[in-house]
Amino acid sequence: MNRNRYTRLIVAVVIALIGQVATALEPKIIGYSMNPASAIVLDHASKYITDLVYFSVEVRADSTVDESGLTSEGLEAVRVLVEDRGVRVHLAVGGWGRSEHFAAACQSADSRTKFIETLIKICKTHKFSGIDYDWEFPASTDENALYAALIVESKNAFVDEGLELSAAFSPWQKFDPEVYEALDRVHLMAYDNRDKHSTLDDAAKAVSGFLAKGVLPEKLFLGVPFYGRAIEDSEQSITYQALLAKHDLTTESDEVDGFYFNGPVTIAAKVQFAIDRKLGGIMIWELGQDVTDHRSLVRTIDQTINPEE
Repeated sequence: MNRNRYTRLIVAVVIALIGQVATALEPKIIGYSMNPASAIVLDHASKYITDLVYFSVEVRADSTVDESGLTSEGLEAVRVLVEDRGVRVHLAVGGWGRSEHFAAACQSADSRTKFIETLIKICKTHKFSGIDYDWEFPASTDENALYAALIVESKNAFVDEGLELSAAFSPWQKFDPEVYEALDRVHLMAYDNRDKHSTLDDAAKAVSGFLAKGVLPEKLFLGVPFYGRAIEDSEQSITYQALLAKHDLTTESDEVDGFYFNGPVTIAAKVQFAIDRKLGGIMIWELGQDVTDHRSLVRTIDQTINPEE
């Protein structure tokens, strides 16, 4: 081979490898969606997110899975996101109000195997990239151990199938190191605290706590809320979209009418914090609560990560 041609080949390979590394290290934007077929997801959020988590299926006590939450419209949207938009889609299992039967489904090695095999089949059928567990919440030390076993055993089964595994954890949850090692991503629910439910200071403390538990920064995704919660009554919440419809808010606003939320300035500060701490990226609950104009929070996240684009 001609020396100049050989040199050009080596340079091209190096450039390609550098590009792959840069892409791998760039913070990801992962958004949960209850309705991926909605226009705000397909026409707006899909331009900015790298991954979508379709919320949600529910495990039954017999370790089978209730798939009624997966609508035909939603599954068609998954196909469009994967094939046309380049978005990787994961399937959420559980969540608040949908975790009742986790303990029964995970009670034995056989029941966990049945559960895991069912999830693998669903992923293969609908082209999901992986599973996101959201058991809210184990009620005892024994149930915590069952959750840990489910995660480790799921990872062992998923590796051969090319599937990824993530889990959504609250800041106060704690597991042995093998659990964090098994997970590809930890989605840190850094919201729903008391009073002002999701401040930058609270997010920073939550991140520091999980890093101290041994979670690798590149596996940790800082969760941000696209909704507000009442400061005096945590049972009351309102979407960011609804707040903007009711109030004339500035981008610096974080509080109105007794509700605390994250406006664009605070969202940008949290994203920059995640970048500075070299975290894996940002996790969003929930994409359908955003708006599509200049006040869009998912757009703010993208512009903070990619300021020159």
